[in-house]
Amino acid sequence: MKNYLITVFTVCSFFLSACSSGEDSQLKESELTIEQKEFIALLKSNYPTQVVSFNAETAIENAPYTSNQKLTLTFSSSGMLFIDTNPEKNDGDEIELPVFSINGNEYIWKDIEHDLTYALSLTAENYINEINVFKTSTNTFYASLVTVAINENPSETNTESYYFFGDDNMECTPISQGKPLVSTVHIISNPCQSSSAALTFYFDLMKVINAGTYTVLASEGINVVPGAGKLTMVFYSHDAKNWFAQSGTVTVTTNSDDASKIDLKFKDILMKAEDGTETTFTGQIIGV
Repeated sequence: MKNYLITVFTVCSFFLSACSSGEDSQLKESELTIEQKEFIALLKSNYPTQVVSFNAETAIENAPYTSNQKLTLTFSSSGMLFIDTNPEKNDGDEIELPVFSINGNEYIWKDIEHDLTYALSLTAENYINEINVFKTSTNTFYASLVTVAINENPSETNTESYYFFGDDNMECTPISQGKPLVSTVHIISNPCQSSSAALTFYFDLMKVINAGTYTVLASEGINVVPGAGKLTMVFYSHDAKNWFAQSGTVTVTTNSDDASKIDLKFKDILMKAEDGTETTFTGQIIGV
């Protein structure tokens, strides 16, 4: 029987300014062919932020990417492709490929400096199937990049305070480490108001965690990395304030109808903002 790790995410939202002017963006978009514009429209419809997380599923020896390497690709409306080969470093260092071409069912970007070709294919539902990476000069296959689920927030940058609960001592402290996640439920204190705080529940699939009652410990520390078997909870903020959990409990039990699922009950989770504002959450999610 497996119980799955549940993750909850906290974010302070504020808007990013565009990297280039609107006039430059419109000019570049106007130079695209109809087919290129149709492809970008498909990407926007299925990936609204135009930012997609990838994993190097296969890679041969001496390839530029190693097996299981994580990458983040940003598909610009102008047709540019930005490749972040080390997203966890978060240093803004990216490979920039300015143009792409279409060859049958493949959408191709070429990195002339590194002698690489990136060939993207779509599924029947117009989602990204994979990106195959080749050495351009010899057409040698290097790696296959496949998409992974990730938490995406359009037009926002994330300030995160994670709280993890260990099965051993049933306690938690904050961490700061991004993970590929899939949102399930969003619970908000003051809908449509900038002063709202919220809990949002996510899955990090196929990670075992023990049932039990976990107590939240008040803290504002960061950089504590969770190990295997930890339950992680994070809190959203819809304003410019940082929110921190002060107290409360989270109880994890095996679902009575399906032993592969868990029930998660959270009680009196007290969140406090930098300005002293407090919000309390109590509730449950059954069968996840």
